[in-house]
Amino acid sequence: MFYREAGDYKTTYVDDNQTFPIKFDRYRYYLILLLGFAIIPFVINDYWVNAIFLPFLIYAIAAIGLNILTGYCGQVSLGTGGFMAVGAYSCYKFMTGLDIWLPTGAEGEMVQYALPPINIFFSVLLAGFVTALVGGSVWSSLFEDQGVLSGRGDVGGAVLSCLAPKQVGMGL
Repeated sequence: MFYREAGDYKTTYVDDNQTFPIKFDRYRYYLILLLGFAIIPFVINDYWVNAIFLPFLIYAIAAIGLNILTGYCGQVSLGTGGFMAVGAYSCYKFMTGLDIWLPTGAEGEMVQYALPPINIFFSVLLAGFVTALVGGSVWSSLFEDQGVLSGRGDVGGAVLSCLAPKQVGMGL
């Protein structure tokens, strides 16, 4: 917002905790919600959904998460990007199909198991579980000794974001 009412002193906690204390802001918020839920879904095409709105919403969720982390907790977390990268890449692989190569015998022969593409709803859920497993494996090593925990976690996430593409052949 570019403006605020000056001299508007609150006398109760209820008045102080209002999200939109200015009436114009409240009505503008309701208008944007009405536009977003009642009009936009019926007038946009697939290009706008996939190329414009979906990346915008993904970046908005990432920005809100970082805002909560850095604003409310007071921590700067650079490793968050590594875990976001793990989630995004695993969701991509679940949506496009996943090839799993497993060794079969002592000679080192590999057998390919191909999983078919999965719906986006289930892909996002599975990607969340994969990210939780990777994050848990990084964070479990942090609790072994009581050193600097968040610094090591940030370094682990940052290293993970650099090494993961190289392991799958994308390179950086």
